[in-house]
Amino acid sequence: MFAAIIAITVLAQPIDPRGAELRSAYASVRSELDSRFSDSTAASRSPDFPRTLNRAWRIAGDWTALYLNTHPSASPRDVVDAIHQLNRGGSGEYDLRAEAVSLSDRAAWAISASYLHAGTFFVVARDRGGPFAVRWNIKDAAARHYASRDEIGNWASYTSAWGDGPLIGRVGQLTPNRNGRPRFYIDAHAAAAAGGTVRQQISVWEWDGRTASPLFIRSYSTSLATAANTFSDRSITIRAKGDYKSFSSCGSCTEPEMTWQIRVTPDGVTNTPAEYADKELKASDELWDAVIHHRSTQSIALPNVVTVLRRLTNEMIASSPDRERLHLLGMLMKHDVTHSNGRTILALSADNLPCSSIRFEIEKRHGGLYFTDVRAVSCN
Repeated sequence: MFAAIIAITVLAQPIDPRGAELRSAYASVRSELDSRFSDSTAASRSPDFPRTLNRAWRIAGDWTALYLNTHPSASPRDVVDAIHQLNRGGSGEYDLRAEAVSLSDRAAWAISASYLHAGTFFVVARDRGGPFAVRWNIKDAAARHYASRDEIGNWASYTSAWGDGPLIGRVGQLTPNRNGRPRFYIDAHAAAAAGGTVRQQISVWEWDGRTASPLFIRSYSTSLATAANTFSDRSITIRAKGDYKSFSSCGSCTEPEMTWQIRVTPDGVTNTPAEYADKELKASDELWDAVIHHRSTQSIALPNVVTVLRRLTNEMIASSPDRERLHLLGMLMKHDVTHSNGRTILALSADNLPCSSIRFEIEKRHGGLYFTDVRAVSCN
């Protein structure tokens, strides 16, 4: 039994003499990360921090390539286990975690690697039948995009903030395109310093043998309680936290919950419009926003409803210093939807409303929701 364990351990390690060199180099960088940057949030203010992190990523990539050159038939689990061998003591802040998917029948691999507050992803591949090497990585691409602060450039961030921070992703496999080019997704979240609502990013990439190109990339928000996304090799269902216009929700609240899908077809990638879980509340937000900004409400509410909302809106505007009038009603406190005698009733309260609550009657007209009555309860 003991001999079998030794044999398995030996087989899992790169056998090239360069393996010892890479392991030593990684141990040195890991020691520097542990000693100089034990608090990665504070360390992000040092210009040496990203340089040290990127050295670690490069060594991890070279180690992965070396392993694949000596184990070309490795499984994804084998590749991940080999990468994890680089962990040797130190603090949990810099324990390396990886995911791997095979592209082009093991001729290329997409790898995601991360620490507790930082992440990267890269492609290790053969070139014209040659040895495996890191052929592309997101950090180099992000450096070229950083000045524009676009979605790819976000991967060059090393600073944690409220609800935002360095991106940490997990790689997953998707079906190839019609021409056989492999595709993969990166499901990423920001390593935020604090906050109940945190930025996420979803992206779909295609590998052409030399570079990875984004077919779809978008940031969105979730709360700590937002349900998890779901994945298949042909579709991704995103569950996100949207935003209201006329009122806000608390940072840890899931509202407004919305769902949208990314569909991966042989000819490309498409996405569906976001669908809100609470359609009545979303419709009331649109109505309030139209009243606040003096847009037409003819298609969504009767005049008597608009008259009441306009009176309440004028009271709130008179006491608000916010010229943009964003979230004029303040934070949403409570809401509930009931159905009675063929009618839908929405009751809500918000902390800037000059009434304890508002009660709407809603019906369906012309394929949408239409507000037919409103009652303001216990107004000032």
